[in-house]
Amino acid sequence: MDGTFVNGMRPKSKKAFKEAVKTNPKDVAIEITSMFSPDEDIHNLTNMKPGSYPIVGPDPYHNRKWYGTLTVGENQKFSVKQA
Repeated sequence: MDGTFVNGMRPKSKKAFKEAVKTNPKDVAIEITSMFSPDEDIHNLTNMKPGSYPIVGPDPYHNRKWYGTLTVGENQKFSVKQA
């Protein structure tokens, strides 16, 4: 499960995260939590490779109140769905 940031801070709810993805994806970043990931730890949403990413928030290490799946599509199309 990967973590999320909006404007450098953890979003308090999935609704807040979804709204940020919808209105200004440049302000959204994903924190890759796997120590086996070959990529860097934090990615700006607009620079991510197409695919599906499991997300958790507000904090993947200490506070897992909500879960979801972030999908990054071709041509910078993003969606967030219930896990």
